[in-house]
Amino acid sequence: GEGSPGAPAPAAVRGAPEPAWQAPLAGRQYDLVRVGILLANRHGPLNAMEFSEFVAGVHALAEQLSVLADTPDMSAVLARARELDESCEQLDAQVGLGVEAPEALGVADLARLAQACGCVERGNNRYARLGESGEVLFSLALADAPNRLTLLLDVPRAPAAQQPWRAMLECAQRCAQALGGVLTDDGGRPVAPEHLARIDQQIDQRYGSLEAAGFPAGSALA
Repeated sequence: GEGSPGAPAPAAVRGAPEPAWQAPLAGRQYDLVRVGILLANRHGPLNAMEFSEFVAGVHALAEQLSVLADTPDMSAVLARARELDESCEQLDAQVGLGVEAPEALGVADLARLAQACGCVERGNNRYARLGESGEVLFSLALADAPNRLTLLLDVPRAPAAQQPWRAMLECAQRCAQALGGVLTDDGGRPVAPEHLARIDQQIDQRYGSLEAAGFPAGSALA
């Protein structure tokens, strides 16, 4: 299956007419246990070694439970992983903005600006604006350059309905005004208003593509 790393292995309730998958609970009996592995991420598709380790783990679990394990054919799984990786590569997108200040910035400056933008600390001097269910809408951090902030929108992971690009742009503009700085792109070049409008359109198109492909942005599958 196309499972999520670290997710509990779902199980089928005994006696149910159709498998009713749920996380295993103590004291319950189950006919089937389903274990998932992630087929692709931003590092690429699942490879043969990773799949072999997964199969060995499933068989070890089956042996502990004194049950049989049914694992899929490796070639079919790896082919599906490559197909999924290629599809996701066409849909993936991350959008960055910078704020270049006239003077060097410190962690106290970052904390003050993050609080003004409604962002919460996520560790390692990184902040994020969270959505209604705790999703990261965008992140805010100090850049490699001492006088620059960087804001990042991870498009597939941020729900479109909560308008993360507009929220991130508003935060960047607020930071630029507070610092007397300018908005820049990832390369440190000033960003013109017409460029921002084009980014807005491109993000909307990418959200539509994700939805059409069955990976709505912000969903667990995306």
